[in-house]
Amino acid sequence: MIELETEGILTKLVKDLRKRTTIPQLLFSLIVGFIAVNLSLLVHESSHVIVARLLGVEAGISQLMMFTGMSSIGETTPMQFYLIALAGPIGAFLYGLWCYFFEKDSIIRVAGIVSFFYSVLPSLAPFMPGSDMAQIIAKGFNPLLGWIIYLLIFGYCFKLVIQEVIEGKWKKYL
Repeated sequence: MIELETEGILTKLVKDLRKRTTIPQLLFSLIVGFIAVNLSLLVHESSHVIVARLLGVEAGISQLMMFTGMSSIGETTPMQFYLIALAGPIGAFLYGLWCYFFEKDSIIRVAGIVSFFYSVLPSLAPFMPGSDMAQIIAKGFNPLLGWIIYLLIFGYCFKLVIQEVIEGKWKKYL
């Protein structure tokens, strides 16, 4: 008689985690994740401000709270606005790449992945009202180009995560 596998991938993953993970390891991972999210947010908002000031526009971080932030900028031309708005996600993307590629055997690598999915992708999502990409599209940026940028970066970030899961590298961080 042929026995069908009834256990899904997610169920196997959870069972595997339960065998490997202790409470101190879980708490450590949560603390690192919390720090990674907030550092990613700081890099994102600081990137907006740095590029604005390089372009001669008055700018500052007007709000930086847990899991959210906002930069305020002065009067800009459309091109200056595009560059300033894209600077946040690009800064967080570069931070994520640095964490991912230069900290290969460290939990900091996970911070890179967190940065991709917490700070970069939501900010570049043209379908999310208030995202950096939605704001620049509202100011006249080509929506098709916005979608292309989003899908290229989403695909790259997703590829890195799938690669981690397939190779089983993520298990050593828990």
